[in-house]
Amino acid sequence: MLISLGIVLAIALISTLLALNTNLTIILLSSLSAFLLIVLEYRRTGTILSLGGFFVVSWYTYNTAVYINNFGQDVTSIYPYAYLSTALSFMALFSFYGLYYAFSRGRGQGGETLYNNNYDNTMHIFAVIYGYLGLLFQVYFVFFVYGFNSFVFTSRSQRNLNLNSGDILALPFNNMISVSVVILLYLYFMRNMKKSGRASIILLVFGIAYSLMIVDRSSLMLYLMPTIVLLNKRNILKLQHIILIGLGLLVFFTGFKAIMNIIILNANAAVSLGLLDDEFEVWHMIMGDLYRDLSGGGIVYQFGKSYLATLMNLVVPFTDYTPLSQWYVQTYHYDVQMRGGGFGFSSIAEAFLNFGFAGILFYFGFLGIVLGIIERKARSNTVYAIVGLALLPLIYKFFRSESYSLIKVFWWSEVLPIFIFILISRFIFNRQSRKQ
Repeated sequence: MLISLGIVLAIALISTLLALNTNLTIILLSSLSAFLLIVLEYRRTGTILSLGGFFVVSWYTYNTAVYINNFGQDVTSIYPYAYLSTALSFMALFSFYGLYYAFSRGRGQGGETLYNNNYDNTMHIFAVIYGYLGLLFQVYFVFFVYGFNSFVFTSRSQRNLNLNSGDILALPFNNMISVSVVILLYLYFMRNMKKSGRASIILLVFGIAYSLMIVDRSSLMLYLMPTIVLLNKRNILKLQHIILIGLGLLVFFTGFKAIMNIIILNANAAVSLGLLDDEFEVWHMIMGDLYRDLSGGGIVYQFGKSYLATLMNLVVPFTDYTPLSQWYVQTYHYDVQMRGGGFGFSSIAEAFLNFGFAGILFYFGFLGIVLGIIERKARSNTVYAIVGLALLPLIYKFFRSESYSLIKVFWWSEVLPIFIFILISRFIFNRQSRKQ
C-alpha cells in the first residue's frame, strides 16, 4: 500500500512540476513529507497521537492551508512572501523531527513507573482539590463578576477586551481545570482508579461546556485530546477511529466560530465548510511583514530577547515584557487591537525575528530535543507521561504563538502544579513507608 501510494504521489508530483502548478506542487510535497513522517512515527510508536505525530499533523495544516484555500489563485498576490515562509516551515519540520526522532528512541531508561495505591490516592486528592478550586473561581467570575448573560451572550472581541482588562478571569483557571482532568483521567485509564473517573466527570463536562460558551477551539482541545489519547492507549479507540474523529473535528472546527455565534448570539454568520480556517493563513502575513521590515531596516533582529524574556518568566511569573503577539498587533494592526481582536503569532516568525534562518534550525531543533525526551521518558515515568498529555493539545500553538505566551500559562498553571503534586505525593508515600 505504501509503495503504491508513493508511486501515485511521485507521478502526481512530476506531472505537477511539469505543469508548473505551484499550489498543487507545494500541497503534494507537504502531503508526501507529512505522510512519510506519520508512517515512520506510527511504525515506531504504534500511534499517530505521539508528540511528534501531532507536531507533523499541525505543521501540515498550517503549511498547506493557504494553498488549499486559495487553490486557483497566485498565493503571492495575497501574501507576497508566502513561498519564503513555506520554505522556512519545511526547515522547521525537518530540523524538529530529525532531533525528535533521535532523542525519543528507547524505553526511557532511568525513569520510574509509579504503581502504588497510596501514591495514586494522594495524587487523586491533590488533582481534585486543584481542579475544583479552578472550577469555583471560574463559576464565581462568570456568574458573579460579569454575570452569566453579560459574559456568555457577547461577541468574542468584546469578551477578549474583558479578558485583557486585568480582571480575575485573566488568571488561568481553565488550565487548572484541564490539567486536573488530565491527571484524573490518567489515574482512571492507566491506574484503574474508578473514583478518579467519577471525579473527572463534572470537571470534564464543565470544561467542554465552558469552551463552547466562549467559542474557544484551543480550550476545547485541552479536554478532547488527552481523552482521545488515553482511549487509544487502552485500545478503546483504534487508528481508524482516530482518523475519522480527526477529520470530523477538522470539519467542525472549520465552521466552529460561525456555528457557535449563530447558536449563542443568533448572528447571521456564514458557515463555510470544506476549507481551512483563515487563522491557518495569518502566520504568512506576519512572517511577510517581519521579513519586509527586517530587510528594509524598519525593525531589527532581537538576537534572543524574546527567548530571554521567556526564560525569565519561568522564574518570575509577572514581568513587564510585551509578548510578540501584542507587539505585532500594536505595530501593524492597531485598529484590530482596539476592537479586541488579534492575530496570534508564530514560533517560525519568532525564530526568524531573533536569529534569521539559523534561528529556525536552532529553535525547532531544540523543540525536537525537548519533546523527544518527554516522549521517551513518558513510557516509564509518571511525571513525563502526565506532562506529555497536558502538552499534546498545545503543540499546534507552536505555529500560531510565540514562546512567551505559549510557555507562560503552561508552565505556571500546569507543569509546576504537576511536579508539586507528585513531589508532595512522593514525600507522603515515603513517610508512610518509613513508618510501616
